[in-house]
Amino acid sequence: MLKRPQANSDLIRRVLAEGYLELQLARLVIDEAADSSCAVVVEATDTQGGKYRVEGKGRGAVDAIFQAMLDRYAQEYQSLKSIELANFKVEARMDTKEEKSGVDAVASVLIEVRNSEGKLFSFTDESRSVAFS
Repeated sequence: MLKRPQANSDLIRRVLAEGYLELQLARLVIDEAADSSCAVVVEATDTQGGKYRVEGKGRGAVDAIFQAMLDRYAQEYQSLKSIELANFKVEARMDTKEEKSGVDAVASVLIEVRNSEGKLFSFTDESRSVAFS
């Protein structure tokens, strides 16, 4: 489950009010070539059961996912156009491995974005999958 610091969650909900939309990833397809060109398909659901499918291209998986979501939601949520990725980190928590190889360890993911006013928002999650939680 995505872990949001309470202050971030409260501020985001207050600013967006009725425009607040929370998506849950249902399926992610990544097609990345050796030259880092990447195409993605993102399927998600919202808390009211709505289903969404977006496709995008970019330079690597993170860029392709961001561009796909931005293309789909920036018209409705104008503030998305002003955010920038400030930090993205994936770390293996080797203390959670069950197999000797350790490739089954839990991954800890940190994403930080900065809004147009310079405020930093941090989001973290942990899962054995780097795509799903």
